[in-house]
Order: sequence, then structure tokens, then C-alpha cells
Amino acid sequence: MALTGISALAVYKGLDRLEPIRKELVARDPSFKNDIANFKTRVKEVEDVDDLLDDYRLLSTVLEAYGLESEINKRGFIKEILISDPTDPESLVNRANDNRYRDLAVDLRAYAGVNTLKSSDFAAKVESRLTQIRFEKSLDAESPGIRQAIRFQQEAANIKSPFDILGNPILRDVALGATGLPLEIVYQTVEAQGRTLEKRLDFEKFQDPKYVDRVIQQYLISVDTAATANSATAGIVSLFTPATSGINLLI
Repeated sequence: MALTGISALAVYKGLDRLEPIRKELVARDPSFKNDIANFKTRVKEVEDVDDLLDDYRLLSTVLEAYGLESEINKRGFIKEILISDPTDPESLVNRANDNRYRDLAVDLRAYAGVNTLKSSDFAAKVESRLTQIRFEKSLDAESPGIRQAIRFQQEAANIKSPFDILGNPILRDVALGATGLPLEIVYQTVEAQGRTLEKRLDFEKFQDPKYVDRVIQQYLISVDTAATANSATAGIVSLFTPATSGINLLI
């Protein structure tokens, strides 16, 4: 089911219909089946965290399931994250400015050994997360912005402050796109970035699905507008006007 040419906003509005179809395609894909089978076979041989880090394909599968596949060459950092105790407020995993690492460390519990890694429960979690990740990637390849929108929708209820957004690259991209803020604000201090976001977003409303949906749609409008402006057919009048960008969502 090709989605090329369909706006990201339109795809987002049709997710309820698309999701089961596309996830079934992911689950039936030979490369997906091979990766899961390889994980279940090779994880049995892991005796410690170093064994996991030394097995490139096994580590790739685990990291991809947590959206961290681009970090695979940071072996030393990954090890320190995995063996740090997430229950210790001073541990590296709680000081890292990326919540994806914390999710992995909490689920894997590698600071206590590799029993969790080798468990059937963790294998099921990897398979479920990898299905979701590849589903999102398949849509995003055809309609960029969809992956970020889905992830924002899933995690919005956990957003309590600007720092929950700034600690997650995907949430940050959606927030910046929805509010019209430039990526360059990341060169400011974290505190300054937080104050800027507080002026544009109402953090008390992220428990409200309607508010979350409004933020996501504003983000996707900005994505579609940029895509139209950058395409070879930029002369075609966009359905979305530039005036929609940079809106203060507190209004």
C-alpha cells in the first residue's frame, strides 16, 4: 500500500485503519523474521554485557527496538548506561539526556546480570517494540513526520515538564515543529530551552488527548508545508498556509 504523495497529516488521520495492515506486513517480512530468530538463538550464548556488546547483530536488534540503532558505535557509553542502576538518581542512566537509554536500561536490568536479557519476556518485548519501530519507519519513509507523530502521541501523557521533551529527540522535534521554534535553540542552555517551550506549550494539558492531537497536527502541518516548499512541484498551491507555523499553543 504505497502512501507516496499523501500528506503526513492525512496519513496520521488514517492510522487506525493503516496500523493493523502495516504491522502484519512487518511481521511477515523475511528480514524481520530472521532478525527475531537470530536474537532468540544468539542471546542464549550471552554470559555478560560484554558478550552482548561484542555481537554486532544482536546488539543492533536490541538497540533498534529502542530507537537507538544510530548509537551502535558508542560501545563504551552503551556499556556504562546498561550497567548503571536506574534506581540510583546519581547513576549515568539518570544523568543522560536521552530517555530512550533509560527505557532500555530499566527493561534490561543489566546492572543485575543478563538473566533479563535472556528471558522470554524480554524477547517478547523486543519483538513487539521492533514491530512497532519498523511499522513507524515504513510509514515515515513514505510520509516523513509520521514516526515522530506516533511516538509523541504514545508518550505525551508522561510529559510533565519541558525537560521530558528536551530529553527525547523525537518529542523535541515535534515540539519545535509544532511551535515554529528553530532547531538552533538546542545551542542554548537546557534551562533556556525549557523556558522557551513553557511560553509556547501548556504542560498541564498533555493529559488531554485533544490537546496532544492539536500539537501533533500542528507539527504535521509544518512538515507538509516544508515538504511542499522543497519539492520539485513547489509551484502547486499548498493546502496549508505559512501562517500556521509558529503558533503559540497557549492561546
